[in-house]
Formats: sequence, C-alpha cells, structure tokens
Amino acid sequence: MKDDTRTENLRVVELRAENFMRLRAVRIRPDGTVVNITGRNDQGKTSTITAIAWALGGKEFAEAMPLRKGERDGSVSVDLGSLKVTKRVTADNPVPSLIVEYANGSRPRSPQHVLDELRGQLMDPIAFLRGKGAERIEMVQQLFEGFSFDRNERERKAVFDERTAVNRERTRAVAARDAIVLPTGGKPELVDIAALDAQLKAANAANEVTRKRQTGREAAAGEAERHRNAAERLRAEARGLDAKAADLEAKLEAAEALPPLVDTSAIITEIGNASARNAAVARFQEWEQRDNEARRLHDQSEAMSVEIKRIEKEKADALAGAKLPVEGLTFGEDEVLINGIPWDQLAFSTRLRVSAAVAMALEPKLHVMCIREFGSLLDQESMKLLASIAEANDWQVWIETVGEGGDGKVLIEDGMVMS
Repeated sequence: MKDDTRTENLRVVELRAENFMRLRAVRIRPDGTVVNITGRNDQGKTSTITAIAWALGGKEFAEAMPLRKGERDGSVSVDLGSLKVTKRVTADNPVPSLIVEYANGSRPRSPQHVLDELRGQLMDPIAFLRGKGAERIEMVQQLFEGFSFDRNERERKAVFDERTAVNRERTRAVAARDAIVLPTGGKPELVDIAALDAQLKAANAANEVTRKRQTGREAAAGEAERHRNAAERLRAEARGLDAKAADLEAKLEAAEALPPLVDTSAIITEIGNASARNAAVARFQEWEQRDNEARRLHDQSEAMSVEIKRIEKEKADALAGAKLPVEGLTFGEDEVLINGIPWDQLAFSTRLRVSAAVAMALEPKLHVMCIREFGSLLDQESMKLLASIAEANDWQVWIETVGEGGDGKVLIEDGMVMS
C-alpha cells in the first residue's frame, strides 16, 4: 500500500548527487526555507540545483550530458520525506533509470507520472520569467477555472472587427445622405406629368379641330363675298349669285357658335414646375433612404458596442473573482502587466518575485522552487522578499548565487560541499 501524498506539501529533506555534471559527491540536508548554493563560477553550483530538476522532472528537464566527464556512472537521489526519488545514468546507457519509492518501500507503476503530478507546471519560476508574453498569460490563466482569456479575446476581437466594418459603412451612408442638398419649404407632393401631358395633347387636338372649322368658315365668308362682287360685275347673273350668297349666309347663320380656344399656357407652365418638384421629391426620397441606412447601421454598431462591453466585463469579473498571487497583475494585448507596467519594463527583482508568486499560486504538491544562474542578480532586499514569500506559502527555495560561504549558505567547490 503506497503512501498518500495527495494533501502533503513535499520539500527536499536530503539531496545526494554523485558524478552528475560538474559534481563529484554532494550531500545536502537543507535547513530553512531558502537553500543558498554559493561559490565561485564553474564549481558545480548550477549542477547542484539542476540535479533536483533532473531527478524530479520529465523530458523538459533532461540534460544532454548528465554524467560527469570521465566517469562511468552517476546518480541523483532526492529524499522528499514520504517519497524518495533516485535517478541513475551510465556511460554505456545514456537513458537514465528512475526509481520512485514511498516511505513504506512500495513503488508506483508509473514513477514519472507520479512526479509530474507532484511537480505541477512550474518547478522553476525562470520558465515564467524567460517565457514569451503569450506563454506567461497561458500560465497565469491556469489560475482561472472555467475562463479562457484567449477565447474571450478572440470573441471580443471578432465583434470589434465587425463593428469597425459596420461603422465604416455607417460613415459612408451618413456622408451620402449629407451630400444631398434638399430644397427649402419641405417635401412637396409628386406630380403626375404623364397625366398633364395627356391633358395637353387633348387640348391641342381640340384647338386644331376648332382652327380647321374657323378656317372653313372664313373660307365660306370669303367665297360669299366673291359671289357678291361677281354679282356686282355680272348683273346678268346677279340673281343667281345673290341667291347662292343668301343660301350660304343662311347656313352660316344657322351654324352653332364655335367654342373659344383653350389656353394651354397654364398647363405648359405646370408641366415645367412639375419636373422641378418631382426632382425635389426624388432628392427627399434618396435622403430618407440614406438616413434610414445610417440609422440602421448606427443601431447595429451600438448593439456591438454593448456586446464588446459584455465581453470585457466578463474578463474583468474573472480577474476580480480570481485570487491573483500578485497585486496589480493584469493582462495586456500579449503580455502580463504589473500595475499597468509591461513585463519587460519591470525591474528584474520584481519579475522574479512575480514569477515565484505565480509558481506558488499554481499549487503543485511539490513545494520546491529551483532558481539557477539568475539568483546572483538579486540584491539583499529581493532575497529577503523571496524568502518571506516562500515562508508564507510553506515553500522551499533552492537558489544559486556567486559568493563566499557562511550565513547558512552551502558552499560548492570543485563539485563538492565545503560548508
């Protein structure tokens, strides 16, 4: 029956390493929250901390040449109290062997799987510090259960781009509407020019008939006059011609009165005015069409603005409801921000502090943090801050610095522990 490590925060009780990278033989039983591995360069400090990652990590922590140069076999053993991990490598077989053993002597069937579950995502906060902006955001997003910032941003961008296109169309519609110059006096009624044309044609036809009849009558009168003149000249024929004249006069006297000519000038004037008025109606109709289109696009844009605010609020609510490990931690376009300051503009000590806090917030069962070559960049205040964070969260920090021994530091020289 294996030991139960599901609720236990594991820390390194003892580290043993032989012939690993630059190390000859190292045995360290840490005392305290921060294990400061110090010494001169190229003495094995990095190898000491790397040994923990190599033993407990998977492929991502593999080393190309883990065996010390000139040696036939090497090993690293990490005692975590209720769990002991031993990893060995030989010159004949570059593939390391892994043994995971519980305190009662039992061994799991899948040792690396057990370690991966214990280790979580960030045994080394430098992975967060060195990562790209999108990778850091992805790591922090693990703190938000059920909420995807990537999905939220894609959804917001889709609506934002669509609203941009709608606003562009709305601007064109408004410009087309405003380019129409409307006549004064309000919108007139549309005039039926075809009906006026038909009325004009009918009047012209009636006038033509009247003119022909008038011409005929004038011709008859002239002919009567000629007959009278002929009678004057030709007295012999006077009676006959006079009779004819009398007959014609009688007919003219009996004829119905001719109607007056129709005045077409008013119709012609109205037709001219109707064309101008109908042009004004067309301008009003076009303006109304453009105005309706602009209003529709405005309403569509407003609806999209509401949707964008909803998406942004969803993100804000997720940020407000999350227990972020660092005050002021937010997200930019493709980067983590601290109090609105981009990641690359933060002091190194701040970036390391944030990286450590994120690593701890992800809550792996293995509470061991390994900080290699960057440890020397921390000043005394930053080291105290890192120690206080680790202490508050029950973590153990293994950190590499360049310096002398003393003050509880572990001094490494020529691959061995000197103090």
